[in-house]
Amino acid sequence: MQKFLSLLLSIVLLTGCATSAKDPSRHAPDTVALAKLLPVLEKNKVTNFHYQDWCKLLSYKRGSFVKTPEPDYCRAQPSETPKAFSTKAEADFEQMWQQVKLTRSGVYVISDIRYDAAGKIVYAEFDCTHEFVRQRYVYEPGYKLAADLPHERWNTKINANWYYVREDWN
Repeated sequence: MQKFLSLLLSIVLLTGCATSAKDPSRHAPDTVALAKLLPVLEKNKVTNFHYQDWCKLLSYKRGSFVKTPEPDYCRAQPSETPKAFSTKAEADFEQMWQQVKLTRSGVYVISDIRYDAAGKIVYAEFDCTHEFVRQRYVYEPGYKLAADLPHERWNTKINANWYYVREDWN
């Protein structure tokens, strides 16, 4: 029964990002929910957040912290050497994860977060990859949508600030 409930929860959480449709209206509800995370990320100056079974990572205003059995594959930047989670960083991570879960978007990695001089996010990737298709929402106000790469990458405009990227992993 517990396996069934875990599977059901996974399906519900992944539903938002699982669609491959080019219809922006299918992705708009996720971006509305994800936009609510932007002030939380900005307040904490988060640059990377990962919540995976093999990689728990938070890079933010207090430093970069990690919990993983695979340190070579769980880091925000190749040159970075994160520390083990402190009690405060662990509490901040859990608080952030609760906010991410509330979006019900299937996102579990938020990466490559960039800020302007005023401390506002100008770029962020919200990853909800599963199986062998890389999928992510990208927040980039005023972006210019890149052309699709046939059989490799598809870009879908959602609105003036958000687009959706789906890539084949081969």
